[in-house]
Amino acid sequence: MREYSWNVFAVTGDIEAYLLYKEFSKIEQQQPTACSENSEGSENEDLELGTQV
Repeated sequence: MREYSWNVFAVTGDIEAYLLYKEFSKIEQQQPTACSENSEGSENEDLELGTQV
């Protein structure tokens, strides 16, 4: 979808297509970070549960 948004912007110059492209780019950059945070969070939850038992 990001590439499609860029192609629409490149052909038409539509600013909304460019903004959509930028939003997809931001999401792609955040996803690896979000995945590692989620895995760390689950490990922390496991440790907390282990100390409570």
